[in-house]
Parts: sequence; C-alpha cells; structure tokens
Amino acid sequence: MKKSATNQEQGLSKIIIVIGIVLVLLALAFVYFFYYRQPTNTNNDNANTNQAVANRNLNINQNTNTAVINVNTNANTNAVPVDPDAKLKTELRNLAINFTEVFGSYSNQSDFGNIASLKTFMTDDMKEWADDYLISARANQPAAEVYYGISTKAISTTLQELNADGGSAEFVVTCQRKESTGSVANSRIFYQDNLIKFAKVKEVWKIDGSFWQ
Repeated sequence: MKKSATNQEQGLSKIIIVIGIVLVLLALAFVYFFYYRQPTNTNNDNANTNQAVANRNLNINQNTNTAVINVNTNANTNAVPVDPDAKLKTELRNLAINFTEVFGSYSNQSDFGNIASLKTFMTDDMKEWADDYLISARANQPAAEVYYGISTKAISTTLQELNADGGSAEFVVTCQRKESTGSVANSRIFYQDNLIKFAKVKEVWKIDGSFWQ
C-alpha cells in the first residue's frame, strides 16, 4: 500500500510540473506578443500617419503654387493697354472712306454733284479749292452725249498721322476704281490711293485735302 501511494504522488508531481511548464510557456508567449509585437504596430501606425500628413502638405503646397501661377498668368493676360484715341481713329477712318468713295465717283452726266455734296465736310480752304476745280472741270468736260464715269470703292485704309491735340490727321485710302467710256460694259478696273488730310476746326474734324496718288 505504501509503495502504491508513493507512485501516485510521483505521478501527480509530474503532472503539476508539466502544467507549470505549460503555464510558464503561455506566460512567455503572452509577454512576447503583448510587449514586443505592440511597438511594431505602433511604429507602423506612426509611419502611416506621418506619410498621410506629408501627402496632405504636398497636395496643399501644389495647389497653392498652382493657384499663384494661375493668378499671375491671368493678370498678365488681362493687362491690355487702352488706346485713348481709338474712338477718334475709327470716326476719322470712316469719314475718310465715305469721303473718298463719293469724291472719286462721278460722271459727265451728273454735273460733278459728288463734289458739291461734300462741301459740308470740307474746311474753308478745301471749299475754295473745290469751287475752283468745278469751274475748270465744267469748262473742259467732254460732251454729255458720250458717257464717261468713274466709280470708286475703298478696300483698305492706313493711318499715316494723328495729332489729336494739334488737330491734324492723315489717312491713305486704297481704292478699286472702275472707269467707263460710252457704256458701263466698256470699262477698265485700276487701283489708286487717295491721301486724305484732316484739320480740326472749332472742335469739328473736317477734310482739308484730298490727293490722288
């Protein structure tokens, strides 16, 4: 009986030892995973957070730089100089065109009515020239039985000079002209420039000269 009890005690002691060893291993495993693995995860999380912050800062910087570039580009593009004489140039150009087309279109059957109709746009010096020209032209024009006429169409204009303060300007009007003799069918086309000179008289711009080149 005594020997059997001793064997039982030895077996129980072995079981306790085995259980103790297993508990120690479990404790070591717990300590390893809890204390040694956890810092690795924390570092990864910090790294991910830092990367996210860096990416966000990079995007902010890129967007800010792009915005600045766009603002500067728009400012340079929209900076268009204003011509204070733009309106005056347009008005004088239109007057030069209309005057030239009427002045350069006539026939021996209209009694030079084109020149007479333009006197309101002329300076006094230009009116004197027109009166002298009409006297000479009417005395020397061919017989009205044989038709003769010229039509004029402006195709371009060039500003030669503009002195808004001094009251003077010059335009060259390039024209297509059609000369007909006997009938409109018997005609020729040629090109000619007309130099128009302006003078400002009592705040009104008038034609001071018309010269075919």
